[in-house]
Amino acid sequence: LHWPTFLKRCRLLHPLRSSHSRASPVSHYPSAYFPNPSFGTSDPGIVPNPHTVPSQGPPSFFSLATSSTPDDPFLALLSSVYYAAVLSVINNPSSQELGQKFNPLTLAPTLKKEVSDRILSLDEGVIKHPSIENLQALVLFLSVDSNSFDPYVQWVQIGTAVRTAQFLGIHRDGTSFGLSPIEVEVRRRIWAQICILDARFAELLGCEPSISVSSYDTCLPLSICDRDLTEIDEQQRASIQGQERKFKTLQEIEQEQEQYSPFSTMTFTLIEAELARLMTQLFGSRYRSRDSIFLGSVQPGQWAPSESALQSDRVRWIRRLEHRFETVYRLDSLDTTNPIQFMVLETMRIRIEQAKFAIRLMEWKDIHGGPGGLGGAPEMTHLFRDAIALTSRTLALSNRFPTSPYSWYIKRLKEAYTPSFLLFALTSGGTMDQGDVALAWAVLDQIFPVDSVGRAQEQGVEQSPLGVLLRRAKEKREGQVRFPTAQDFRQQAMEAAAGSSHPNFSPNVNPHPAVTLPTNSSGMGNFQPGNLFEDFDSIMQDPLWSPGLPGADDGYEPWV
Repeated sequence: LHWPTFLKRCRLLHPLRSSHSRASPVSHYPSAYFPNPSFGTSDPGIVPNPHTVPSQGPPSFFSLATSSTPDDPFLALLSSVYYAAVLSVINNPSSQELGQKFNPLTLAPTLKKEVSDRILSLDEGVIKHPSIENLQALVLFLSVDSNSFDPYVQWVQIGTAVRTAQFLGIHRDGTSFGLSPIEVEVRRRIWAQICILDARFAELLGCEPSISVSSYDTCLPLSICDRDLTEIDEQQRASIQGQERKFKTLQEIEQEQEQYSPFSTMTFTLIEAELARLMTQLFGSRYRSRDSIFLGSVQPGQWAPSESALQSDRVRWIRRLEHRFETVYRLDSLDTTNPIQFMVLETMRIRIEQAKFAIRLMEWKDIHGGPGGLGGAPEMTHLFRDAIALTSRTLALSNRFPTSPYSWYIKRLKEAYTPSFLLFALTSGGTMDQGDVALAWAVLDQIFPVDSVGRAQEQGVEQSPLGVLLRRAKEKREGQVRFPTAQDFRQQAMEAAAGSSHPNFSPNVNPHPAVTLPTNSSGMGNFQPGNLFEDFDSIMQDPLWSPGLPGADDGYEPWV
């Protein structure tokens, strides 16, 4: 989103509220392009938020939202924004501060249904009414609602987003069509997030990315905050009217950022988009049917990854991206005491290591045909231990800041390569060090936690490809534990009578007991969705939300 544009639409939708506006906190990252004091950290803010008031009963905004109006695409987007906000606080340890009437666990399904009805309906959704706002709503919805380990439905829905984006020309860079700076950047942001989701869902499902690197020319968005982008857009319009130009154009900033991309609210998305491009390059494939009459570099009936299947090419692509992170983004110089900068840096490092691990697996598969039956090989042992270390590092990142405003999103960034390799190795029947096996299960039990009756806590895990592997690995583990026999009990009784305290068998005890989770939300009443949007607007007025209000451009306020 471009927040100032979004808030302007909010004020048009809520005209009675626009007369009561308040300033939003500004970004803690000063502008790299406008030294004007209005962008300094001492300014109270220049983008007003629409004032919200408690619901006064019918007629409500919810009744307006459920009717057919020219604002339907924006209402779909507004629903997605509210749904994302609710999901961000479901696991917030401070959620009790939201008040007795607010139960995010109750409100989330209501908002999810509202979003689904608006953007996924065959009659009224993005399929029948393609628009930028409907596409934004769909992409935002898929970004926050991903089913961690079984995103098949989201994989199908991202296909709808890809086709809608292509229909709207989002896959073509807006600078080729003379669009305004805001339009260019919004389209780039949408396409970047679509590519991120396409690569993420493909990885979890073991599929090839559906977007190839040669199917679009849209550039990555700039590392620039919304206030700077608004200023660029306004001054460009003024210059067209003959006024003196006092700013850098979008093209000039693009040229600068080819050499240096300053840290901004866009950096995390840019890092994810760069990594998605890498994974698409590594695993995207080109085919040619046997009866094709057109020439190509791929022989009929064969396939080849993008550009080349050589291991040296894969390594070169990763090194090229590492060099870009070091020289253009300069991530190694980030302040690791700043939580968001630390998370950006650590996410980048983990994903790069995961890419390196993935191409090692590809090489291993090419040479040995996979892990089956080769458990004792030294290479297998090294891969197994590296997978444990890398998975542990991913878990450490997701658990490092459990009370931060960003932990809910970090915990959704699952990866499949190391867990799937561990599970394949555990089911392969090879001989492995029992200490390594114990460590692997300790990690896997954290990735796939279960409830008090042994069911997976995360929805969709049991039906996912990883869930099938997990079930087989657990069956094998249970089969390797020897249950005590009648002879064992007789021997134990004899040893006990003789004073021995060391029976010669081990009972079948689960070394990783299940954790019982609370099943109720005491002290929190049920949310009544009669005036859905107005009630949620009033909730958003709570001071708890102030550091992250929309208009703040980022919400990267200090937190401990």
